[in-house]
Amino acid sequence: MKRFLSTFSFLVVVSLFLQHAVAESVISVPYSMGFELEDSVELANWVLNPGVNASKCVDQWYVGEAVKSEGRQSLYISSDEGASAMFGVAQNVQYVYRDFQLPKGQYEVSFDWACLGTNEAFMYAGVAPASNLTLQASHLNAVVPSGVLSWCKTLDKMYGTTLWKNASMKVNSNGTSTYRLFFVWTSSNRDTTVAIPLGACIDNIQICSANCAKPSKIEVESTCDSLWVSWKGTSEKYSLEYRRRGKKWSVPTVYYSESCVLAGLEEGLYDFRVRGICNDVDTSSYAYLNSVPLFCPENHCLNYVALDDSVNVICSYGTFKDPESNVGVQDFGYENKYSRHTVNWEPDVYDPRTCNQLPTIPDGELASVRLGNWNNGGEAESISYTYVADIENATIMLLKYAIVLEDPGHGEKDNPQFTLEVYDEDGDLLSPTCGTANFSADANRQGDGWHTCSKAPGSTAVVSWKEWTTIGLNLAELGVKTGDVLTIKLTTKDCNWSAHYGYAYFTLGCAAAKIYGTSCGNDAVLSVSAPEGFAYEWYNKYDSLVATTKELSVDPSDTTTYRCRLIFLGNEECDFNLYTSVRPRFPVAEFDYSYEPSDCQNRVVFTNRSHIMTFFNGDTVHNYNELCEDYEWQFGTGEESAIKDPFYIFPSEGGTFPVTLISSISEGSCVDDTTIYVTIPAIRDYEQVIDPTICQGSYVVFGKYYAAEERLYYDSLKTFAGCDSVIILDLKVNPVSKTVLPDTTICAEVPLCIDGDCYKHKTSGDFVRFFTNQYGCDSTVWMYVNVLDSILPVVELQSPTDDGELGSVTVSGTGYDYYYFNGVKYDASSTYHGDLEGGIMAFEFFNDFGCSVEVVDTMNSECVAVTLKELLPVCMGSSFFELPYVVDSGFPTTYSLLFDSIAQSVGFVDLKKQPVDRSVDELLITIPQTVIPGQYNAQLVFHNLLKKCEDPTFDLRLVVNFASDMIFQRWNDVLSVVSSAQNYGFQFEHFQWVKNGEQIPGANKSYYYEADGLDLDAEYQVEVLLPNGVRLTTCPFVPAPYETPQAQIQKVVENQQLIIIRNGVRYNAQGMMIQTEK
Repeated sequence: MKRFLSTFSFLVVVSLFLQHAVAESVISVPYSMGFELEDSVELANWVLNPGVNASKCVDQWYVGEAVKSEGRQSLYISSDEGASAMFGVAQNVQYVYRDFQLPKGQYEVSFDWACLGTNEAFMYAGVAPASNLTLQASHLNAVVPSGVLSWCKTLDKMYGTTLWKNASMKVNSNGTSTYRLFFVWTSSNRDTTVAIPLGACIDNIQICSANCAKPSKIEVESTCDSLWVSWKGTSEKYSLEYRRRGKKWSVPTVYYSESCVLAGLEEGLYDFRVRGICNDVDTSSYAYLNSVPLFCPENHCLNYVALDDSVNVICSYGTFKDPESNVGVQDFGYENKYSRHTVNWEPDVYDPRTCNQLPTIPDGELASVRLGNWNNGGEAESISYTYVADIENATIMLLKYAIVLEDPGHGEKDNPQFTLEVYDEDGDLLSPTCGTANFSADANRQGDGWHTCSKAPGSTAVVSWKEWTTIGLNLAELGVKTGDVLTIKLTTKDCNWSAHYGYAYFTLGCAAAKIYGTSCGNDAVLSVSAPEGFAYEWYNKYDSLVATTKELSVDPSDTTTYRCRLIFLGNEECDFNLYTSVRPRFPVAEFDYSYEPSDCQNRVVFTNRSHIMTFFNGDTVHNYNELCEDYEWQFGTGEESAIKDPFYIFPSEGGTFPVTLISSISEGSCVDDTTIYVTIPAIRDYEQVIDPTICQGSYVVFGKYYAAEERLYYDSLKTFAGCDSVIILDLKVNPVSKTVLPDTTICAEVPLCIDGDCYKHKTSGDFVRFFTNQYGCDSTVWMYVNVLDSILPVVELQSPTDDGELGSVTVSGTGYDYYYFNGVKYDASSTYHGDLEGGIMAFEFFNDFGCSVEVVDTMNSECVAVTLKELLPVCMGSSFFELPYVVDSGFPTTYSLLFDSIAQSVGFVDLKKQPVDRSVDELLITIPQTVIPGQYNAQLVFHNLLKKCEDPTFDLRLVVNFASDMIFQRWNDVLSVVSSAQNYGFQFEHFQWVKNGEQIPGANKSYYYEADGLDLDAEYQVEVLLPNGVRLTTCPFVPAPYETPQAQIQKVVENQQLIIIRNGVRYNAQGMMIQTEK
């Protein structure tokens, strides 16, 4: 939404002439008074201009909007009924006061004040018991009664500044008396030439308890866009506010330490105030630090205030004839008469030698350099700056200067003077005509910013002074290119005769050689402005001169391109031209933000992206490099800020807030605003109680504590937002129990059982086990356990032998005292038992404690009976036969395998009385590598140990079939049996082809042809009949895809034989060539 406002001014003046008003005197602390409209009830308690003659005084106390430290209004002296804060030409004494009562204790009264005044017009402030002080205005003289002055001892005469400062006084209340806070204005001024007759101004009065100590020693360190602020104090926390000169105080921010960092600040002079917060309700008075510069050299093309930069700045001093005879900075402070190179940072300071009419710092600048001083003696001094040119961004070098010269009338050559010179890298003047300027004293020179002061302090001659003036040098027109190294030299000289002084103030800066718009929106007249520091001539398209001012105003419908001739002030023959057409300008309000909580405060940082928008050839053009001029932030809480990029502390309760940015240009003539709803979480300090329960002997890690005792523990943490999180540990400790049982003895192999739970305990010693008691804690059971030696018997059986010898048992071992063998008790000395036919041998060994071990074994007494399972054929190339069997009775220990002569002829060897592996249920018969396909006979015998038993004997037929490579594949539809040359010389009587275990009807040739192609997922075999009547088969063959060569192949059946014709050659099914076709 865009708004275009017409500005107007208004004046609200409140003047109270209360002689004997009955006021409410009891006040609550902390007390504050800002003289705002909302303070109207409290304002009734103030008495302004008391006494019967008060109305006859030229100067009166008013409450109005002429000046203020903050807010909209203040209390001030005025000679024009409150329209301004200027005092008149008359002698008078005026008072203003407020009576109050306080509880017994010590208090601090503080207030903001400003008063330029003179040594004949100033103010006092004081606090006194009301019964001891009568205040009556006087229009006849400027004498303040001694009875009043005696209560003003805390503060001296207060004048000499247009800058708001803070002062404070102490009050010791007895708890019963009424006290009077008063301000006195006294003036005997008769001088009508006082340049700025700013009288007494009062604002922001506070009365606070001294029990909450006022902070002290505020110190500030600055970087380009941030300030580190620290102070001394004893409070629990502090409230800090700051303001850029001319702006409002920031929103108070609470800090829990004595320092903070303020980031994202613009360059300028800043005021700070800090007060302590005690017990969350009481506050101290403010401690102030004013006029702290935040200066960023990176924002300037040339750092002209860095006089101690020995690389880029050379300060010299000497005499009129040799200003550079000495090198070094002569700086004793900007107020010191003997300083010859010094920087002025203090604003609103006026040079006394110009009758207090020349400000020492020009408008829009943060600081100035003073070159020279008011100590005569033929002194001269210079400063030379090294500057690397940046023509693209800083085409124009700008010198702002003001000169103060005594005029002795010696003539221009010998008078005090000030010069500017620019040298190139070789030390030559850049341009003797267009790159230098020279000014000398001349009391007769009037106009063009020159003035005289005939009453300069300490001077007998008339002082000529030139008000702040800007002179520009277009470096590009002088042939300078980006990267060229220049030397800019400034020199001041006293008069050559050593009796009259001369000095100058200056700043250095740069500007682009561009013309900027100054009007906005749909103004009836649009304006543009040329760079400052020149004389100007504006020409229209007909080359007619239309203006000679810095700004040009035209009708909005005028699309003419104008030429501006900019003329060097040091020589009118040096000039250059700029061109422009006038376009309407509109502000665009735009911003974003980031949530950055700290110190338990909802801190949000706002980034201003407002800029200028215009129109060109019907298109909207956003110029993000051209910023708006003024800003007003509304945070949705009733608070505002005028800082470009502020941060704001939202309420800790959180919520959604409409944040509005109002951006304006042309002194508020054009305005744009935008609103973003910012949602903020609730944050707070909070307390949390946790109540864990532990068992005695355990602990809980809680902050810095290893908590083991039953009591309360406290810890303080910080949340993500920096809030205090107080956690209380209410620890409960439950007991543990311990039970000691009597000693016990157990057998080695027997578990220890307690209440139905059994445990292995192998060695003698303490037994400790942990159980859970009724509280969930450990219940410890302890006893001594004696573990007896293990019973380790050895029972050796000797089974009956083949020759009829009966079996026997031998017994040995340790750890037993007696044993039972097949139900009969024997002592440990009995070790041999013989004449046993076999069967179950059962032993149980005991010691005298009753521990026992059983040993049961079997002595063979049954005949061996075995059943063989199917013996399967194997393929040629297999390593062994697998002969499975089942033992029906007895315990076979050995076997024999005896082969016939045919089997032995191919490599089989007899095996006699080989041990039987009882862990498996099969015999593995090794096949020699020399075995060929065929059927082989063998006899298998399992041997019985008992003579009464016969040996189980079996006749075996071992079948070794042909391997699958007996079959070979021809193309994708033919299988064939290899020739006798490839099958160990076998001749076959008959063939039968088999597919997946089923015989293929009619497939009884040495080959098999399948017209539709072989089944690649099937298993093919061929059964063959040997001449000796033995039938064998091949192992399964699985066809594979056959890549047909790129040759013509034909298959025919002739005389019941398959013939393959390939490239005219005939082959049989075995692939043997038959003949060549003709």
